[in-house]
Amino acid sequence: MLLTLQRTWSVFLGTAAMGAGYALAMPNFPAMALQVAPSSRRGMAGGVLTSSVFLGQFLSVFVSIPLIAAVGFAGTFQIVATALMCMALVGLLVFIWRSFRKATTAFVRLEN
Repeated sequence: MLLTLQRTWSVFLGTAAMGAGYALAMPNFPAMALQVAPSSRRGMAGGVLTSSVFLGQFLSVFVSIPLIAAVGFAGTFQIVATALMCMALVGLLVFIWRSFRKATTAFVRLEN
């Protein structure tokens, strides 16, 4: 969407909104990773999270540049947005399935 904006102030507002979202989300990733990891594995969980962030930043260039050359900026954004939407949907379905499974297991235990 930022590519279609014509005025400087609208680009500024769009990038400011993305930066605010990133700034609010980024500190929570290590906190969530360390919260779910057992105490004996917290160091490894923090290291894997940090490594994956930096590895993703490094490797993204090798994926994005050929993709931009093949389908352009708009096509690249559409492909990435579709992939992220699919990943979010899979995550939501896994969350719902686990919640349902946990509730069903708790109900079965109550019956016995």
